[in-house]
Amino acid sequence: MLAGLTIACFLPVQAAPIPPNSPRWQLQADGKTGEYAGRPCLALQDGAAILKDFEMTDGVIDVDVAGNGERAFYDIFFRIQPDGDRETVYLRPHKSGLDDAQQYTPILNGAAVWQIYNGPGFTGAVDVPKDAWFHVRLEITGAQAKLYVNDMQKPSLVIDDLKSGFRKGGVGLEGACFSNFEVRETPAAPWQRHEPAMPPAVITKWSLSPEFDALSRDLEAALSKSDEASMKWDDVTAEPPGFVVINRYRESPEIIPTFTRDFSKRLDPQKGMKVVYARTAIASDRDQIKKLNIGYSDDVSVFLNGQILYRGRSAQRFRDPGFLGIVNAENDAVYLPLKKGRNVLLLAVSELTGGWAFICRFDNMDGLGASFDVATIKLVKPEDSNAGRYIRMQSAHQFLVKNTTVSGMIAAAFDLNQNMVLGGPKWVTDDRYDIVAVTPGEERPTVDDQMGMLRRLLTGRFKLTYHMEKKPGPLYILSVAKGGPKLDPAKSPADPSPALISTLVPAATGGIDHVLLPGRNVTVRQLASTLRRAVLDRPVVDDTGIDGNYDFDLEWTPDDGQFGGTLPLAASNSGKPGLYTAIEQQLGLKLTSTRGDVETLVIDGLDRPSEN
Repeated sequence: MLAGLTIACFLPVQAAPIPPNSPRWQLQADGKTGEYAGRPCLALQDGAAILKDFEMTDGVIDVDVAGNGERAFYDIFFRIQPDGDRETVYLRPHKSGLDDAQQYTPILNGAAVWQIYNGPGFTGAVDVPKDAWFHVRLEITGAQAKLYVNDMQKPSLVIDDLKSGFRKGGVGLEGACFSNFEVRETPAAPWQRHEPAMPPAVITKWSLSPEFDALSRDLEAALSKSDEASMKWDDVTAEPPGFVVINRYRESPEIIPTFTRDFSKRLDPQKGMKVVYARTAIASDRDQIKKLNIGYSDDVSVFLNGQILYRGRSAQRFRDPGFLGIVNAENDAVYLPLKKGRNVLLLAVSELTGGWAFICRFDNMDGLGASFDVATIKLVKPEDSNAGRYIRMQSAHQFLVKNTTVSGMIAAAFDLNQNMVLGGPKWVTDDRYDIVAVTPGEERPTVDDQMGMLRRLLTGRFKLTYHMEKKPGPLYILSVAKGGPKLDPAKSPADPSPALISTLVPAATGGIDHVLLPGRNVTVRQLASTLRRAVLDRPVVDDTGIDGNYDFDLEWTPDDGQFGGTLPLAASNSGKPGLYTAIEQQLGLKLTSTRGDVETLVIDGLDRPSEN
């Protein structure tokens, strides 16, 4: 498979059959036109062909394919981006009839990440004919696709969740002989992801370092405090079922290791290997030994509180000559000697080729997660329920919930829009509470830690039981506007807690004139979370792909559909734009209304807490 592609500018055109000698084909590497088994064709055994004047969102690709059955990859590229990243499906003729004879993988930052996305929905058995023409069809519909090989009535591979996030792009071929190529555009389908469930004991919140030459680092030594402080760390969230796909954030080396053809060299240092450090915090309610299941590609060093616990390799062909290096949580296990309080888990994850990722999962969450040392809960009197409401840290160790409903607390704790909290008694949306809590440890807890403690207070003091469901419904997509983002890099160091609390500016004649949302040291993901939980009436999905921390001031005139419809709006217009215009003008982002699967929390049980 060719890792890099040169893509011409795209111009939308009408679909039509495209012969092999058409000037619309852009041939790459040793791609050429020729003849195979009596047919003129694109002879791409050692090259690729890109349709240089075409771009497609959804559609159907039909093509005849032929090859000699030797080791090869018969590729169809779709949604190709200008930098060559894309979606890819391919056939392995040398594995005809086996479970991985066909495969789907995205190309992310130039890398085919097939070791990460594997199994049902990604690979499957199919017979690949040898020395004969056979027909292949690819149907692309929103975030899903279906591949047909020979049998046009039954798909051989159903891809239920395309992983790149690309919604539009070019088309290309590679690795075999191709004829009778035709592509037909179809109306764009609603974008609905069908991601797998996220197991409850997965570690989801991480920070990633820049990438380094692995051979220049001592990967059995923990980072020094000065070394760690000098690095720029980016906060990332694992995607279901728990993968941190480093290829989304860093470029992998894509080198062939020395042990690929010589198993005796599997312990040799690998020139060109890269490493990224990943860190997270684990709160434990006691000193304990806890089993951590860990999957990774290709090498990992595991450190806890500055001490190395494990170093391993799970690269392709490393554990045995047929080993593929597929990433899953059962690759290895490490027993963590956790101390009571905050523990720092650090991974050094190194990569050669095939997909750069890791996943960390406990067997259960027993004894994990900090709780408030003390929490005082008071029911707000009805006459005081119109006062201001918020959930925030008041100082380094004091956490406040002010005048907030239980549904509002649940939404904040689980990072949901309040309309996505379903069920429960009527008082879940009527009664309001004030909570003053003291956080444990010597350091100010992160936002994620604060919400974790709030979740444990809800399940403990309010006896909350629940289950999660995905339901179709309206949502907003936060994406980059046409002119690009207008975000200033944060001036604060990466470690301080972000600040993102709305200020309601009153009008001189009464009511709220406008809203000021000052963001300091925040990520775009945290902005989307605030809009989702506190401002808008439906979920907000961050589709910007923007990493890093930023400072900004967002000002807008609210309407009666925001903040739960509870704001007393001013009679006259403030002169500030509405929220959607403000986001585009001031931040270079945009909100688009659509429909899709949204996460909901269904309350199964809830009790009023005893006050103290």
